[in-house]
Formats: sequence, C-alpha cells, structure tokens
Amino acid sequence: RRFQLVLIENGKPNAFVSGDGSTIKTGLVVLITASLVDLGMPREQLLAIIAHELEHAIGLHVVSSVADGLQRFYAAGATDEPLGFEQDDDLTVRTFALDWIEYARNAGHLSDVELGGLPLEGDLGDAFQAIVEQRGCTSTLEPLHAAIKARSNPLDRSVSIDAATASQIVTVMNKLRTDCFAGEQDDAIELVADHFDVGASSVRGSLSAEYRAGIEGKDFITGIDHWVKLDRAALREIEQGYAQAIGQPWSRLRYFSTEEAADDSSVYTMRAGGFVADTLGRILPSLSKVEAECRPLVDGNDLAIPYGEDLTDDHHGTCWRAGHVKRIAQRATPRMIAPAFVPSIDRPKRLFPRRDDRISH
Repeated sequence: RRFQLVLIENGKPNAFVSGDGSTIKTGLVVLITASLVDLGMPREQLLAIIAHELEHAIGLHVVSSVADGLQRFYAAGATDEPLGFEQDDDLTVRTFALDWIEYARNAGHLSDVELGGLPLEGDLGDAFQAIVEQRGCTSTLEPLHAAIKARSNPLDRSVSIDAATASQIVTVMNKLRTDCFAGEQDDAIELVADHFDVGASSVRGSLSAEYRAGIEGKDFITGIDHWVKLDRAALREIEQGYAQAIGQPWSRLRYFSTEEAADDSSVYTMRAGGFVADTLGRILPSLSKVEAECRPLVDGNDLAIPYGEDLTDDHHGTCWRAGHVKRIAQRATPRMIAPAFVPSIDRPKRLFPRRDDRISH
C-alpha cells in the first residue's frame, strides 16, 4: 500500500492519524495541518514528526484494544529512568494507575486540595465550562483561569495554588451561584447528564450515596463543587496509597504507551534515513513552547525531568519525551518489544460516553 500525506488547511499545528475502532482498521495516511508546515521547520524535523505518526498507523495504535494491550505499568526507581518497552507489567502499579485515570478523566488530573471543587478539566470540567457559557458567565471565570495558569508549571502541568488564589476560587464559585444560577431548578447531575446527552437516572445510579448526598436537591454550584471535591480526594488517596505500597512517590509511576512507542520508532526511522536519530526530541520542546525550561535538563541528561502529572495523556510530559528520545538514540542495539502480559482487571464504567473514533497524534 502507498503511504499518503494529507494537508489540512485549518487547525493549530498538529499531525495525526485516525481510524475506525469498530472495524479495527486504520488508513496508511498521516494528516498534517498547514499551520505546522508554515512554522518553517527544517525538513528533517517535519520528517521526524511524520515518522512518529507512521508508527501509529502501521501499529494500529488508533484501535483501542491494540493501544490498551501495548500498555505496561511499572515504577521507576529514585535514581533511574527505565526504558518502558523493556519493562514487565506490574499488576499493583497498573491497578493504582488505572483507578487514578478513571477519576482524572472525570475531574481532571489536578488533585490539589487548594483547588477546592472548581472543575477545570476532565468530563466535569468540560461540562462546567459549557454550562457556564450557556448562561453568559464566562467573564466571571476568565480572571480565575488566568490566575491559575500563571501558577502552573509548563514542564509537568502541575499547579502551585497560593492562599490568594484559593480565596479567589471560593469567591468566584459563590458569585456564579448567586449571579448565574439563582433560581436554577436542575441539580448538577441533571445539568451534566443533559450536556453529555445521557440519562440523569443512569448517572445518578452510578454515584455512591456520599456523592448523591451533596448533589441531589442542591443548587448546581454546590453540587458540582461537592462532586469534584470527592473526586479530587479520591485522586489524593490513590496517590498516597501507591506511595505506601510501592515505596516510591507517585511522581515515579510510569507506563509505556502507544505515544512512547511512536517516539521510540521515530529514532530508528530517522537513523535509517541518514538523519540525526533524536531529531524528534530536538523539536518537541519548541513546539510546546518549553524549550528554555527543558533544554538544559535534556542536555544535562537529568533523570529528574518531570514525567507529566496528567496520566490520562499517553504522550507524557513533553520535556520528558525529549529526554527519553535522546536516551533511546544513545542505545547501541535496536529495541525488541516483548509481548506484554496484561492482567484482567474490572474497571469502573466511565460515567459519560467516549467518542467512537480514536485519534493518535
């Protein structure tokens, strides 16, 4: 089959492949936005990005069962950074990670208690933003979002919330309650279910009594605040439980993913083409606008490069990826990925439906 490269006029700088999970098929096609080409990067850097995407297509990474089967979860030591494709899957690490990911998909990856019940990301964050927009109240949220962004770490997407910002969160939530949702009859379960076009009764039935007690019959802001606070508390409990069980902090949890596999593959593709093997790692930080913060860590072979706090994102932290690609390029022998043993673990059913299509980028 002949490989095809498709240029898309609209969209931010990006490249991706798409497939149909129901038929377990993907096209040998890489889609690339014109805005990425317009950045004017050297040819070899664009080729490295395309090589990454080709691995997604050839490896059927857009098929959920393939992507899930490729994953392996493990703990990095305090002073080492193992290569993911060489690791065995650790059932204990997997259990903690997947439990955490389910809560994070709902409430976002930030578990900081200082954030209170402010929805920022995840399904609840998406619904909250849309519901607030419908009532014309985004101007109330925008200064708060800007304040939180100013206190975020671009290398790992963590935040450091000070007392003033924590107080601002409380003030904004109270203002939304009185100015935007006064007289609203539906509770948070009903409004969020309506946003995702699912039955409120099914969402209500999936929540524990502890959740329902703080949501049912309460105003929207009180309910969503309670919902997110409980989810964030669950995230913190999992993080603490992991540290006690494994003997390493949560920040040392790792998992091999399709994105990491595609990064690895780009090294061997570029080397075979006569290019610098770690070209992808040299362009990623600048694309994500973290070059100044990241490059000294990569050049210094720093094993403490932040992995990225959002484990729902298979890419991992951009700077960590750059350092990882460099370490792969320094290997004298090609990688050999052994089949992963994937334990059968019953996962909690996601409250809100996933999209049928899957995209890897």
